[in-house]
Amino acid sequence: MRRGALGAFAFLVVWAASAACAETAAFEAPMIAPTRKAETRSARARAVPATRRRTWSGYPTPRFVSLKGERTNCRLGPSKAHPIRYVFQRAGLPVMVVAETRDKWRKIRDLDGDECWAFYTTLTARNHVVARRATAVYARRDLDAPVRVRLSAGAFVKAFGPARPEGGALWVKVSAQGVSGWTPALDVWGGDAEAERQRLSAPTPQANASLAASRN
Repeated sequence: MRRGALGAFAFLVVWAASAACAETAAFEAPMIAPTRKAETRSARARAVPATRRRTWSGYPTPRFVSLKGERTNCRLGPSKAHPIRYVFQRAGLPVMVVAETRDKWRKIRDLDGDECWAFYTTLTARNHVVARRATAVYARRDLDAPVRVRLSAGAFVKAFGPARPEGGALWVKVSAQGVSGWTPALDVWGGDAEAERQRLSAPTPQANASLAASRN
């Protein structure tokens, strides 16, 4: 069993936009230790599986959910007879369900691209997202809307409801530092499986940035 902090996303720093002036204030938030890896390495890019609507749970795969408890055992296979591969240590951490079994096991993928099996009672509706890169929370689903909050890469923030389309992009409603608004689903892990598919389809980081810049 490997435990530790996720190196690339170890700290959450949120900048809140000042309503009274053009400057932004910086806030230090608690360190997040959402996973269990002792090693640090680049996340593996894994293709997002094709959408399946006929599943054992009745919910489509892939889809994002959140871990229910502060400690979640995730196994090498879909039964308690299989050894524990990872122990997640962060309630609310978003993971992607990529497969299901008839007896209610879910194959989940984490932010690093690693996969393991968790029982369905350890999961709940997606309620948080993690910023993949520096991004912003907008007052409306529009890149030209006023910025309410700026998020650093790795920010772990509350999310509400499914992603919603606007202007050719998908948006997620989030809340950070007591301020709510909308952030592009393309910029966060946990926002929407289709947004993740779009992100991975960009051939280069430059192309990915161009995609982000042209979303509206």
